[in-house]
Amino acid sequence: MNLEEEDGTEQKMAGVATVLIGAMAVVFSVMTFAGLIGGRVTEEKSSRVVEIILSSVRPVDFLAGKILGNTIVGFLATLLILGGGAISIAASGLASDLELDYGLVAVLLVGEILGLLFFGSLYAAAGSMVQRTEDLQSTQAPILFLVFATMYVPMFGWMHLDATWMQVMTWLPPVSMLVAPMQVAGGNLSWLGLLASYVLMAVVTALIIVLVGRIYRRAILNNGRKMTWRQAVGK
Repeated sequence: MNLEEEDGTEQKMAGVATVLIGAMAVVFSVMTFAGLIGGRVTEEKSSRVVEIILSSVRPVDFLAGKILGNTIVGFLATLLILGGGAISIAASGLASDLELDYGLVAVLLVGEILGLLFFGSLYAAAGSMVQRTEDLQSTQAPILFLVFATMYVPMFGWMHLDATWMQVMTWLPPVSMLVAPMQVAGGNLSWLGLLASYVLMAVVTALIIVLVGRIYRRAILNNGRKMTWRQAVGK
């Protein structure tokens, strides 16, 4: 391997490392802020506050405001955390030899917005299907599996970017929001391919939001037994 190839390999590894670090921040943000929506929705339902609110506001409008507000707060909080971390590292000189790919950092922030909208919507649906917070865990379980898949696939697959299963994950939402930037860093995907992957993620997120809107309308004023996902989707 000549010097030019070594430099190229080091640059790719630095890009992959950037995505890995950013992926951890994105998943932390999603788990922290998107996960809060379910509990809030259930609390509003159990206290009957939502019945008063929905007497003057359409359920879909109230849900949209809740999801968008949560997304904005989560995104701004992540910017503050990353900004504080970057300033601390720069001041200490611990990462003086590390070259970050700021293009990939910006892409990951876009992915975070999509992730907060995607998972925040699902958590809102999970919260609307139960009457008590004690039952919330059962409806949130499928969402947690998706969150764990989104987190663990890039963590365990970053050394196997050429593998077929990782190529598939590049196009499979919501995992693709972290795997696609990693494939760009590894030289296996073009920026145009990344854009296409994110457009697909955005389309799926929009479809999820539409589905969640229907579930929310059906479930939020249901004060009987808790609903399952099958009942909520197929009712």
